[in-house]
Amino acid sequence: MINGSFTLVPGSELKVSLPDRVTGGATFENLGSTVEVVMEGLGGTLELEGLSYELMQFHFHNPSEHVDNGVSMPMEMHMVFSHEEQLAVIGVYVDLVDTVSLNPARLLPRVTPSSMLETIFSSIDDIATPGTETETRAFSMTGLSDLLASADFKRYSGSLTTPPCSEGVAWSVSTKNLILSRSTFAKVRDVVGFNSRYTQNTPGMANLLALARLS
Repeated sequence: MINGSFTLVPGSELKVSLPDRVTGGATFENLGSTVEVVMEGLGGTLELEGLSYELMQFHFHNPSEHVDNGVSMPMEMHMVFSHEEQLAVIGVYVDLVDTVSLNPARLLPRVTPSSMLETIFSSIDDIATPGTETETRAFSMTGLSDLLASADFKRYSGSLTTPPCSEGVAWSVSTKNLILSRSTFAKVRDVVGFNSRYTQNTPGMANLLALARLS
């Protein structure tokens, strides 16, 4: 994402409400194209431009499908919200950290992994085969709520990045990242593999795939 391809808005323009804790866990499934946590009916909502959307699911891409001025992140989480036939997606980059929570040299606190992601991905081995599903353990969403409440968002109108690749999707990409331990990321990567859509070029520029066919 480069300047001119999005509108930067404060988090106050997106009113996201998530359950503090999903006490009964959620369905976690391997779709073959991604791994997905089913959230329909569990209380997540998004108020955006006068419409109320329900959180249907969130899934993951390795590496990130958005790039920030050409820089890709190890992973990206997409939270898919629905209002009748309209879709809105919040994208959150996922960065990595070593599992050691203290700097051994100076004993200074470091950024720690998201407890939500670590809990959900503790079940990744149960869905290693496409078409399988399991139930996660109970997980907290308060850390994600706090992150989204303090972030700004890069907004644009785009499409889904997985079939049916529907157009007219209201995209909002967070300026703040979730954190995952490197060891957990390695386990998820082994199951998900490379599952990112080819990076789309800036609107108005020559289509890169069309140019590749000419070469």
